[in-house]
Amino acid sequence: MKGAKALEILAVNAVLLLALYFVASDVETRTEYAARQGHSYFFSQSFLTETSTLLGANGPLQSPLTLAWLQVILVVLVVLDVLYLYGWVQRRRAAPSSV
Repeated sequence: MKGAKALEILAVNAVLLLALYFVASDVETRTEYAARQGHSYFFSQSFLTETSTLLGANGPLQSPLTLAWLQVILVVLVVLDVLYLYGWVQRRRAAPSSV
């Protein structure tokens, strides 16, 4: 049972870290594309939200307010790991000591 729980934690963390990689790659690709087109790409972020602005010859083009997926995934990752750790501590306390 211990190995299955550890495997579950590793699998969840691997999926979330892979999601972080893909989101970061998307942001990097958008920035590179804007630069190749001769535009500037800017971000404005607050907690769990972001907006982006594309500046070019025709003036600014601003996106609507969206979720900041990097932050959302990081919050989910931290919350899940804290819950797993809390559950592990509770199971350790509940287990009878063999002294």
